[in-house]
Amino acid sequence: MHLISLIHVKASKSSEISRKISVGAHDVVLNQAIKNLRYTSRKVLVEDLKVRHDNAAHKGCWHANPEDFFNELLALKDNEHIKTRVVVVQPYTQKSTYEKILAAK
Repeated sequence: MHLISLIHVKASKSSEISRKISVGAHDVVLNQAIKNLRYTSRKVLVEDLKVRHDNAAHKGCWHANPEDFFNELLALKDNEHIKTRVVVVQPYTQKSTYEKILAAK
């Protein structure tokens, strides 16, 4: 089984421990995630990533050869064994809170 995760995160504007969850920031990241649902199509995902890669001045985010990654995505032929998920991280969530939630599961 292959899992493709589309992860959406919006950084907090505050590093204060007393910071509260921001509804406005949550709406922004949620809308971005909805807009990017089109990337659940691997063909659309690869085409857009190629364009972004070709146009990017700084390519420091790639931890592997981008062409190898694109080819690997395109080689996944059996949609029955591919799951796509969208993950939205609530803006302003503190790491300690997130870890407590994970530990409770």
